[in-house]
Amino acid sequence: MKGIEGLQNHIVIPAKAEIQSTLPLLVGAISQTCATHILPCPETKFAAPLLGSGLRRNNVLWRGIPIEKKRNGCVCDCVQLVQWLRSVRGRIFKLYWGNEMEGLIKGLGLLAVIGTILGAIAGAFGIAFTAYRMGKLKGKETGLIDGQKQGVKDGKQKWVDEGKKKGGETRKQYAEKIADLQKELDRHKNYFDKITTYIRGGEDIWKFHEPIRTKALPGTLPLSPPIVMIANLKGGVGKTTLSANLAAYFDQKIGARVLLVDTDYQASLTTMALASTKRNNNKYPPLSEHMLIGEKEPEDLLNASIPLTPPFDRTYLIPTTWGYGNLENRMMLNWLFNGTKQDVRYNMSKYLLSDEFISNFDIVIVDAPPRMTTGFINALCTSTHLLIPAILDEMSVQGMVNMISMTEKLKPTLFPNLKLLGVVGTMVETQIKLNNREQSALSNMRTQVGQLIGAKDFVFDQHWIPKKAKIAEYAGEDIAYFKDPKIKIIFDSLGDALEAKLQVRKLVQQRARQ
Repeated sequence: MKGIEGLQNHIVIPAKAEIQSTLPLLVGAISQTCATHILPCPETKFAAPLLGSGLRRNNVLWRGIPIEKKRNGCVCDCVQLVQWLRSVRGRIFKLYWGNEMEGLIKGLGLLAVIGTILGAIAGAFGIAFTAYRMGKLKGKETGLIDGQKQGVKDGKQKWVDEGKKKGGETRKQYAEKIADLQKELDRHKNYFDKITTYIRGGEDIWKFHEPIRTKALPGTLPLSPPIVMIANLKGGVGKTTLSANLAAYFDQKIGARVLLVDTDYQASLTTMALASTKRNNNKYPPLSEHMLIGEKEPEDLLNASIPLTPPFDRTYLIPTTWGYGNLENRMMLNWLFNGTKQDVRYNMSKYLLSDEFISNFDIVIVDAPPRMTTGFINALCTSTHLLIPAILDEMSVQGMVNMISMTEKLKPTLFPNLKLLGVVGTMVETQIKLNNREQSALSNMRTQVGQLIGAKDFVFDQHWIPKKAKIAEYAGEDIAYFKDPKIKIIFDSLGDALEAKLQVRKLVQQRARQ
């Protein structure tokens, strides 16, 4: 307590006027005292901030103040010293300011209250504004998130809707296709039933559709060459041999421009004709197929026809292959179910009755297959004449009668201008006189065929084709007409009989004068 009493005795509170000039120094002295004398005490760590600091150590106010320092411990009771310093500070402020200070403090207190209120209001406003801003930002963020979610939802819904729409359209399209296929199936079924009923009723299948002609009837065009179809529904009667050797006759003896058309899927005429020129038929396209399909232009087929020189001088060939038979079947079925779109029965006439072919040939010889195929019916619908080779036996005669019977039923509708050129007896034992078996078959043929066509003068008597070893020897490898003079005489005799009816030489002469 000695330090406190000494400090109290040496610090004298001056008058108010002096305090105004020395107050800062006094406060600084007290603060310095606390800094040098009190701070070392662990109990008074809080004392120094109560008064502040900031006075030089050698200030006059400190002169004569007995301060006893000790190396260890404090010179005073720390708690009492703090209390005393607080009482000194209060007396100084009261002396300096007096009542004004109290009013100011009260005023400041009121202002402090008002400021506090305003601060609270401002704080509340700030908080509210901050909350508003945060809420707005949050709202934007929430709106953005919600918008994104809604966008995704709308996108999904749109995708689902479009998927349903497309799915509905697809289902509708499939339903329409199924309905169309069902209609097509029903149409084909009705056609099939109609065809079955038609055939069971004994009608010929080639009359199933009404004819659609794109060319004039054969034989009606000016300077139109005769188109001779050589056919028999019984095979092995010598029709290919007859076709090739008659072509040689008209080419060599009449001087006619001849066109050979092979419509037999066995391609026998093609093989024989090309063999006579020492050529391989595999090198040439199947022009008969193009003629049956009917898509190429006549000029294209004319230019592609194969010249058979030598040994011919003015003869050309429309060849075929083994694939021709399959094409015939496909064309027939397609025509049965779609006959109103394309009449396959008249495709050959598009070429043989065209200006290009008419102006370039004097006679056309068509070698037909031994069955009523698409190529066979095309040849019938295009030809002007029908020549039938037949072996004079009962079996062959019956096959010939059946063929003539079928052609006569089809003739009024499909080929009304076709004429029966005649029947040629082939493979007879001798050319001079028929044996009893051959005579009996010929008599039977005259009767039956005569009843069908209303005439008896249709057989080329005395113009038989004998069963010659030389003819059989050359068949398939060459043409006998060019190889054996005796065989040439046989076909010249038959050719002259045909020429008398066809008048090919006359046509050749007329064209020569033009």
